[in-house]
Amino acid sequence: MSDIVLVKKSKGIALVTMNRPKQGNAMCMEMYPLLPAALNDATADKTIKVVVLTGAGKFFTTGADVAQAAKSMMEGGDVDDLKNNLRSGPIVLTQTIIDFPKILVAAVNGPVVGFPAGLLGLCDLVFAAESASYQTPFMHLGLVPEGASSHTIPRITGNAMAMDLLLTNRKLSAKEMVQCQIASRVLPNEGFLEKALTIIGRGAAASSAGSLLEAKRLIRKLNAEKVSRDYKEEADALVA
Repeated sequence: MSDIVLVKKSKGIALVTMNRPKQGNAMCMEMYPLLPAALNDATADKTIKVVVLTGAGKFFTTGADVAQAAKSMMEGGDVDDLKNNLRSGPIVLTQTIIDFPKILVAAVNGPVVGFPAGLLGLCDLVFAAESASYQTPFMHLGLVPEGASSHTIPRITGNAMAMDLLLTNRKLSAKEMVQCQIASRVLPNEGFLEKALTIIGRGAAASSAGSLLEAKRLIRKLNAEKVSRDYKEEADALVA
């Protein structure tokens, strides 16, 4: 698709890699439309059962590319431009993930910060490398929670931990991510992605595409309407 978002399909799995390792895979504006496009392509591709999202290098992603946003403002951009970028970028990506019908796995190969950390709560499965960590510094940046995290973090971790993460900007280790149910398991750094793909591949190969789709629908159905409703309110608050 692009040199900043790589897509590789094999044996029913679409591996989507954020590929800006020198920038810690920070999410620039050019990356935002590429990720929904990859998900939409996987939805339409009948050979794909699972999408795995990961990052190149040592980081999963360090969040939004704030340097790019600051440069845009310094070069004459205004608040309306920033609002439009939010609507066409992270908000579209989040809604695409909410609506994604197939299995979405995050292979968190390193630290994840901010907006993409919020998105983990929308994934069906999260594997964390030993070097992974998790931070959601929204309020310290003068923002509200992003990526539907105002809904998912309290639901997954409980209200007390959610406020600890959001108010204090607490950093969780990979082990703590599992304890808080943000991730399901920790895998060794050495060969992390290969191990994750092997586990996922075995599960996908043993399951029919139809059963995976229906299982996700059944698991998500009680919460589907609420997460979409809550996310609309979150997105409006973020833009405001």
